[in-house]
Amino acid sequence: MNPKILDAGIPPQNREVGHCVVLPHTIYRYMAPEWNTTGRTSTKSDIFSFGVILLEMVTGRGMYFDWCNGKMNQNGISYVWDKWKAGLIADMADASLGQSYPRNEMRNCVHIGLLCLQRDQKLRPDASAVMQALDTSCPTSLPTPSIPYGLVY
Repeated sequence: MNPKILDAGIPPQNREVGHCVVLPHTIYRYMAPEWNTTGRTSTKSDIFSFGVILLEMVTGRGMYFDWCNGKMNQNGISYVWDKWKAGLIADMADASLGQSYPRNEMRNCVHIGLLCLQRDQKLRPDASAVMQALDTSCPTSLPTPSIPYGLVY
């Protein structure tokens, strides 16, 4: 097993801005929590990374994390989570799409992306389940995502 998406191959260079640390977007936004805490990867680590990419593609927003005063600021992922919980899927669509996109496919992609971002890797779908879910526009068989990694409500 060779995880592919996770390893950007770029050394980390944290940037301090006042009392905040901004993590490099090109690296940390794709890293699964288990990699950050244990240094171990698995296929579920790649699923996490895929979820970040999927949400970035459909929303046109970066899904990044930064730290300020010892806690994570909530950026792209909290935006998606808040819109998802409110049922405002159309509001998070990439503006460049205008109104010309299938709503059910957008909902499906966001649903899958959020499932991929679960803190506990056991709750993330495997690659075959992701492919099957992307192949259909009816996410009724998908479990309800719990709060994604990095958010505290």
